[in-house]
Amino acid sequence: MKSEVRKLSLSDTLFDNEFRSNNDFYNDLKHNYIYLGYFINDALVSFINFIKINEELEINYLITKKQEQGKGYASILLEYMIGKYSESVFLEVSENNNVAIDLYKRHGFDIINKRKNYYKDGSDALILRRW
Repeated sequence: MKSEVRKLSLSDTLFDNEFRSNNDFYNDLKHNYIYLGYFINDALVSFINFIKINEELEINYLITKKQEQGKGYASILLEYMIGKYSESVFLEVSENNNVAIDLYKRHGFDIINKRKNYYKDGSDALILRRW
């Protein structure tokens, strides 16, 4: 089985309907976001989307296809991004997304603040940072 991380562009046809249905990719075009994808046998199974602001990264999305979750692909992308672009990273995540919160904590992120009623469903956003 061949697996690799590679940089993507938004015009990449590898973003299939499962990925596109969850996110508004085209708005990101004007913001110069960076996309890294994790591939198995040339099939995109996970990707991370972030922007570099000075020496800090802000993660916008980290998504893995449902059938591929729990296999460590998100961790591989996180570590690749941190190693290549910056160790200083921040993001927001729903307080209800325990799987994501646990993932980020395993990679050295700390909860530094909370945004009340941030999401459409009324849930709070936790702000996490790694230095």
